[in-house]
Amino acid sequence: MVVVVVLNWNRGEDTVCCLESLYRQSYTNYSVVVVDNASTDDSRARIWQWASNQPSLSESRFQTTKSSLRDGVLFSINRGDFIMVNAESNGGYAAGNNIGINLGVSSSAKYIWLLNNDTELHRDALAELVAAADDDDRIGMCGSLLIDYREREIIQAIGGVKFNVFRASGRQIGNGSHLSDGCEEITRPTYVAGASLLARTEMVREIGLLEERYFLYYEEIDWARRASQWEIGVASKSIVYHKEGGTIGTRTSDGRSELSQYYLARNILLFYFRFHRAFYVLAVLKVVKEIFAELIKGSGLARVTLRALLDGLNQKTGAAEIEIINRQ
Repeated sequence: MVVVVVLNWNRGEDTVCCLESLYRQSYTNYSVVVVDNASTDDSRARIWQWASNQPSLSESRFQTTKSSLRDGVLFSINRGDFIMVNAESNGGYAAGNNIGINLGVSSSAKYIWLLNNDTELHRDALAELVAAADDDDRIGMCGSLLIDYREREIIQAIGGVKFNVFRASGRQIGNGSHLSDGCEEITRPTYVAGASLLARTEMVREIGLLEERYFLYYEEIDWARRASQWEIGVASKSIVYHKEGGTIGTRTSDGRSELSQYYLARNILLFYFRFHRAFYVLAVLKVVKEIFAELIKGSGLARVTLRALLDGLNQKTGAAEIEIINRQ
């Protein structure tokens, strides 16, 4: 069985579209956990109304809250279940997903599928993911072929990201390529893109949950770094259409938002300090270079990047200060 975890924050419409495509999957041995990360809009009501109108879920859906899980899981997950958990506060990407991951680990599930709510799925997306992971017991995580939601012939990533420690930068494998170019020569990612990440439950029990200190970004590479004894797989026939940036609203019409810029700049320092301390100066130099680049462009992101640099140097973790978030 696969436990599918879908995280929502103020994007109820996207989540419903994602769920509709999920329930059209050819692979049916799964259950669904939707975690609402303390939305401030009508997301919870919208998602619950959708679930209530699905005849196939009439006997298997229920809601719960994070507080009801504090003393341990009070229920088991069975095939076909639809569970909605209402988090009491927004603890970030990892904290929200960890609620669902915990439920998956406590069940009899073989895999846990982290699926962004700003995705829609090809009918065989999950079947191909499971087939690829089943093919090799050494695979701890497996990624999909991510396709641009709006330009459906353009690849966003083949499985995930290749990260260069010496350049302190990563590139999405195959990004910008045309589908007609094919995916025959697949490069092994450094980490799986979180928009579609199938994790073997055995691996999660061994290495633990996603790291919550980042709040947003760098959770996947941190997880992969801790799972270095496991292989990373790519299911190139598992097609997932991704809106990119829609999950949390980290893009604006002009490009990267301040919120996105802050977490990317701060968290690379946290990641290097944790895993690549000998090369920590490279991460610092990268952020400094970004500050000067934004100053030259006359961008307001220079100030945010400087703030991220200072917070990263001081090992500040968790959510950004409220004044950054409120400007999004």
